[in-house]
Amino acid sequence: MPVGAPNARTPILSKIGAVGVLVAAIVLRLFLDPYLGDDLPFVTLFGAVAAAVWIAGSRTAVSIACAGYVANHFLFQVPRGRFHFDDTEVVVALVVFGVTCGVVIGIGHAMRAARWRADAWRDLMRVTLASIAEGVITTDSLARITYLNAVGEALTGFSLARARGLPLDVAFRTIHGTTGLPIDDLAVKALNERAVVHAPAATLLVCRDGVERSIEATAAPIKNDAGCMSGCVLVFREAQA
Repeated sequence: MPVGAPNARTPILSKIGAVGVLVAAIVLRLFLDPYLGDDLPFVTLFGAVAAAVWIAGSRTAVSIACAGYVANHFLFQVPRGRFHFDDTEVVVALVVFGVTCGVVIGIGHAMRAARWRADAWRDLMRVTLASIAEGVITTDSLARITYLNAVGEALTGFSLARARGLPLDVAFRTIHGTTGLPIDDLAVKALNERAVVHAPAATLLVCRDGVERSIEATAAPIKNDAGCMSGCVLVFREAQA
């Protein structure tokens, strides 16, 4: 399956979900009828349209808006129980409903597209990092681990599930090979200096089982679109003898 591609069943389930939301919106308007009376016949539909565009896309949302208008027009538009467009107020209400739904669908479509792009980008990055022949660890802005690839798991002895959320220096504990003293957390150093940093020569990685491996490591800060530090990426490998 291509990166970011939805499951084949997803469109059908999404459409069913959108219809369910529409039914809920109509039922809710029925429940509110004793309080609203003849006012705001379409008020609950806007939430249904917003939900439909988010879970099933803009085309389905347009269908939901149309179906919802027909149902609520018949049930709640005065005079009730029939379709009529011989009143200026009814025509104005239709235009307002259509424009409002158009805005809701437009905003929802943009947000949904942004979500798909973000999901596809995360999937692509995950596949890319997993295929790298070196250990890779990413952290958040507080130097807590957010990702660890398979090579990194093998070198540190920590699984991604166990390492996620831990401070980097817990799963990636390093000491100086000559003095045995701890080495400063590379992620914290990269974030503080806002620059690429390298582990000093003779760095040893103390694995989860206590085994010490001579490694080479580089850490670089990750900047978001606003230019702020959002995390750090650490790349490491066993040092060549």
